[in-house]
Amino acid sequence: MELKPNSAKRTAEDAISFIYQMGGDVKESVRRELQANDDRVQRLLDRMRKSTTKNEIEKLGKCIADFIAYGQELKQAVEPQSAVDEGSIHIVSSELGGNRPPAYLVMFGRYFGPGGAMKPRAFAEEGDLRNFLSKEVHIDQNKVDEAIQNLNRSKSTSIHNVVLSKDEQKKLELL
Repeated sequence: MELKPNSAKRTAEDAISFIYQMGGDVKESVRRELQANDDRVQRLLDRMRKSTTKNEIEKLGKCIADFIAYGQELKQAVEPQSAVDEGSIHIVSSELGGNRPPAYLVMFGRYFGPGGAMKPRAFAEEGDLRNFLSKEVHIDQNKVDEAIQNLNRSKSTSIHNVVLSKDEQKKLELL
């Protein structure tokens, strides 16, 4: 599934409108839909781990991003959010097998607010990941180096106390 620009918002608005029209409990219905959406994202992440081509990984990454955008729109429709979030950047390395280098997923998990699946951003090259963290997210180079070392050892790492505005999160494709 691939959503067109702004269609995640429209799809979420349509779902909530339908719930209202049917006289349903909006918060409970949204909670159930968010859980189903998280399950869809998890299945796609599992599929991504088994993917064998860069093209397939990129397509699955886009699909995952679309589902997470839909989930975020559902959350925003029922719970107002602040303009700035503090949280952690989570990075996961996914082995692709053979002699191929790993793929990387980067997510921003805010400390406060509704939970749920985080929107991942996929990178096929370590250099692109480093550039993104240092030049686009503006994380200190020493912290980036330490995170990459941890990532190479344990396949996942986090960079804590990162502050991003909603606009930055959208621009960085992390929201």
